[in-house]
Amino acid sequence: MSPAKVVFKLIYNTLLGCMALITINIIGNLFGFEIAFNFFTAFIVGSLGIPGVVLVIVLQAMFK
Repeated sequence: MSPAKVVFKLIYNTLLGCMALITINIIGNLFGFEIAFNFFTAFIVGSLGIPGVVLVIVLQAMFK
């Protein structure tokens, strides 16, 4: 895989994950569920994309 493809995929995952995280925060706010957006969540969501969002949701549910 070329370096340009890796960078493009990382940017794509970051944008997709951030949009999902924002959507979940908007909908979750109606039910009292919110995910903080900090370096840790940004790194997980940026590197994994949608599976990263699912991982952050599961971790939030486990430790809250």
